[in-house]
Amino acid sequence: MSKKNRKSKLHMAAGGLTALTSAFLSLTSFHRWDHGGVLWVLMVAAAYNALFLCFQLTNISNRKKNQMIFSGNFLLFNLFLIYTDGFSNNAYLPVFVFTVTMVAAYYGAGWGLLAMFLCSFLSLQKVLNSEIAWSFLKLHIGIYGGAFFIGNIITYCWTIKKRKKQQKFNASGTETTLRQYESISKSMKAVIESMPPIKNEIPDGLTGLLSYSAFYKRTGELAQKCLQNNESFFLLMIDIDHFRWFNQKYGYPMGDRILAEIGRTIKMAVGDQGFAGRHGGEEFIVILKDVDYEKAGTLADQLRVKIKGVAEVMEELDNQDVKLSVSIGMACFPDVSNDIHSLVSIAELRMNKGKELGGDRVTA
Repeated sequence: MSKKNRKSKLHMAAGGLTALTSAFLSLTSFHRWDHGGVLWVLMVAAAYNALFLCFQLTNISNRKKNQMIFSGNFLLFNLFLIYTDGFSNNAYLPVFVFTVTMVAAYYGAGWGLLAMFLCSFLSLQKVLNSEIAWSFLKLHIGIYGGAFFIGNIITYCWTIKKRKKQQKFNASGTETTLRQYESISKSMKAVIESMPPIKNEIPDGLTGLLSYSAFYKRTGELAQKCLQNNESFFLLMIDIDHFRWFNQKYGYPMGDRILAEIGRTIKMAVGDQGFAGRHGGEEFIVILKDVDYEKAGTLADQLRVKIKGVAEVMEELDNQDVKLSVSIGMACFPDVSNDIHSLVSIAELRMNKGKELGGDRVTA
C-alpha cells in the first residue's frame, strides 16, 4: 500500500471514529433531544447525499464532488450535535470557528463570508425566540467575525510569502547571462538540425493542423529567434472535456468529425497571430506570437467559446443536447520556462488543474 493511500485511509478512520464517538455521546443526552430538529437534519442530509450519489453530475470533477460531500456533511453533523446536546453550553463553537477560519483561508474572503453567515444561522436557530437572543446573536457574530478576520490574515500572509518567492524566482531568472542563452540557443539549434527533414510541414491528416513533429520543429525555430531578440510567445495546451464519454455515446466516426471541425475552428481563430498543431488524441497545441499576457488570455478565452459552439453548427448533431467544452492551459516562453518541453509540461499541468475545477476554462 502506498504512503498516500495509507494516509488517506488513516484520515478516513480518524474521521469515522470521531463521528461515531460524537454520535455515541449525543445518545447519552437523548432526553434533551429536539426530535423534530433531529428529524429535519436527517432529511436534509439524505436529500443532500442523494443529489451526489443518485445523480451523475458530469460537470463536477470527482475531487470537487468529494469535497462538497464532505463539507456539507461536516456542517450537517455539527448541526445534528447541536440539536441533540442543546444550547446549554457552547462546546460546538470551536468547530464552527475552525470551519469559518479554514474556509476563509483556503477559498478566499467571499466564501469565508458565506461560511460565517451560514454557521451563524445554523447555531442560532433554537434561540431566536429566547429573551437572550440579541446578546447571543452579538456573541456569535463577534466570534465568527473574528474567525473570518483570522482566516483572511492567514490568506494575506500566504499571498505575501508566495509573492516574495515568485519575485525572488523571477529575479534569479533575469540574471541569466548571455552566455547561457547562447548555450541554450546552440542546443536547440542542434536538436532542430538533427530532426528528419519535413517536406512542407506535412499537416495532421484529420485536423489539417501541423503534425506533432512539424509543430515542434517550427516552435523550436521560433524559440531560438525569441531568445536571440529578447522576445516572448505564449503556448496553449487544449484538451476536450469528457471526450471519451462523447465517443462512447456518439461513436468514434462522429468523434473524428468533431476533432476535424475543432481543428478547422482553431486554425481560423489563430490566423496570422500564430500557428497550431495536433498534440495527439483529443489534445491540441497553439502558439500565439506578438501578444502580451492580457491579449493572450483574451484570445485563449475567445478560442474556448468558439470551440464550445462547434457542436451547434454540425448538422449531424441537430436537435441533440451536446455539451462540448475544452480546458486550456497557458504558459509564456521564456518567462515560465526557456525549454520547450518543460513549457509544454507546465501548460499541461495548468490545463489539468482547470479540468479538476470542472473544465471549460482557461488556466494560466
